[in-house]
Amino acid sequence: MFSTVFTGNLGQDPDFRYAANGEAYMRLQVAVSTGKDSQPLWVKVVAFGKTAEWLSQAGAKKGNRVTVMADSCPELETFQRKDGSWDSGLVVKASRVEVQTDLPPLRGK
Repeated sequence: MFSTVFTGNLGQDPDFRYAANGEAYMRLQVAVSTGKDSQPLWVKVVAFGKTAEWLSQAGAKKGNRVTVMADSCPELETFQRKDGSWDSGLVVKASRVEVQTDLPPLRGK
């Protein structure tokens, strides 16, 4: 079994919605520090069902430190930017997200 765990800061307020089938889901953008003098690694996180509903009530907002746990391997997503260039990024389907609102944002070490 593969699992993923990482901690980072929310780069924007979470986006909570309901799918057409009524299932709750939430999208998060998490900046993971990779060192003092380097740019953060941005990871898209998607949470579904009760995890998403709990997050919507937890008051998570931009800047909060979060720890993300997933029971699957991160996926590589390729997308086209508004300027027409192509890029890629990691997407993680979270099984659990802990919001640490009482801690300061992580900084590079």
